[in-house]
Amino acid sequence: DRDVDGDGIENGLDLDSDGDGLKDKQEGAVDRDADGVPDYLDYQGDFLGGGCTGCSTGGSGGGALWFALVALAAAFRRRAAGLIAAAGIATPAAAQSFQSPPIDTHGFWVADTAGAPQRSVRVVYPGIGDGWDVGFLTDLARNPLRETRTDGKSRVLVDTLTTSHVYGAYDWNSLRFDASYPFTVYGHDQVGGFVASGDLRLGAMYPFLPSKGGWPALGIQALAWAPTGSGTRWSGSPGFAGGAVFSVAQHIDRFGYTLNLGARLGQQKTARNVTSGSGPIGGLDLNYLLPILDDGLGVGADVVIQGASGFQTFPVEPGVHVRGRLKSGAFAVLGASTGMGAAIGGSQWRGYLGIGYGGLPESPEVVKDKGTVVVPVIVERIERASKDGPLAVLVEDRIVVREQVFFREAMAEIIPASDPVLDAVRKVLVAHPEIKHLLVAGHTNSNGTRAHNRALSQARAEAVCAWLELNGIAADRLIPKGYGEEHPLVKDSHPDAMVINRRVDFMVLRSDGSGEAPAVPDVKQLPKEVQQDRMRVPEEE
Repeated sequence: DRDVDGDGIENGLDLDSDGDGLKDKQEGAVDRDADGVPDYLDYQGDFLGGGCTGCSTGGSGGGALWFALVALAAAFRRRAAGLIAAAGIATPAAAQSFQSPPIDTHGFWVADTAGAPQRSVRVVYPGIGDGWDVGFLTDLARNPLRETRTDGKSRVLVDTLTTSHVYGAYDWNSLRFDASYPFTVYGHDQVGGFVASGDLRLGAMYPFLPSKGGWPALGIQALAWAPTGSGTRWSGSPGFAGGAVFSVAQHIDRFGYTLNLGARLGQQKTARNVTSGSGPIGGLDLNYLLPILDDGLGVGADVVIQGASGFQTFPVEPGVHVRGRLKSGAFAVLGASTGMGAAIGGSQWRGYLGIGYGGLPESPEVVKDKGTVVVPVIVERIERASKDGPLAVLVEDRIVVREQVFFREAMAEIIPASDPVLDAVRKVLVAHPEIKHLLVAGHTNSNGTRAHNRALSQARAEAVCAWLELNGIAADRLIPKGYGEEHPLVKDSHPDAMVINRRVDFMVLRSDGSGEAPAVPDVKQLPKEVQQDRMRVPEEE
């Protein structure tokens, strides 16, 4: 004689049909989780995320493994009685008008919109320079929302969220503005399939300390979220929200890292054990730039926190990703992650795939007037050097020039004022016919991308060989080779590194039976007087 139909009959109103500690009369016929079962027959347990490590969707919810960097407070239960306005039996009309507080179970947004292969799409990098980027990314989250049961097990409430993100960014002065709009193209909960809008995210990045001299780059990003999401279908938060992220990044040769720490603050609304609207923002990405495809492919591993369901539990998702970019500006990213713990926003597993296109960052060597001369006193320097002796001398297996070969900015065009230097090299070759092969090695400084620097140094080495050939040196005696930025004479911390490391070296290749080419010259191996004449700068620190 229980009141199983909610008709208000007194018989059985003191029963607790679902065993949740609340009488049937208190709960009424409201269906708060939209599963088609009235609350008095349906236990309203705590909300859980899907990233419960070590348990299945129908198994125990207590085996959560939390990442060591996250301090997790225990979630507390808010009983359904707090949501009942007054004791009594709710009518079917009341159940139809009920709107559950917005809960964003997605736990994923596009944080970094650039296409650089060293970056993670989920962790923002403290830098600008691409000019602009646009992209499209889709992620699939499995079992992002569950609830606890009286028997200690959990039940899946949302089993699928497939969300597409449209995003873009634009660099202006020293700022990078970006936006990302997510849209659930297909979701599935206990009511059925659905589509839903997500919250529009806006960002403005200011890299106040660029990476220089081996030190990490620092930046801060201001964030805002507009309440365009459908919270009642698990894809949005209540009201506007704002936040900030502090970002640190550093690259050591091909290895790099990016660290994010921040928070999102917004309008607070409570649903059971979840207070939505705010949450932590953070992550650590470790990446490696592969020496293939002209440094256009990078791989990485990250641990990301992107929460919007309060500060008591943090959705932690470790994952891996691969990112590539072509010389044309097109880029793509592929990644996967899994949730650790049972916080809202963490999924059992997640996969994502994105494509985009953007402007390639210009080399710092490139200027509007590509005909600009790097050093305006080239002629004076060369004339002064020639008064002290020959501009080129043979020192063991090297032709050492006492002044640089100058080119027009970011080009392989030799400045005519450098003709005396090249003519001195020509005279050495004429005076020493035993030099059968001369390696003309082009080098750049560390400005610009590695691929750009290698191509530029190769073109400059070929330009020098062409000059010598046009002036009487047999082509088969000359071997051009561009090394880019790989063999600097001094470290980037040296005050004159940008000038010193951009050079052309001349190495004699002899048949000594070893089959090995001589090493790229180290300035410290040259005679001290030659160093002084050649460099006219202090030695490497």
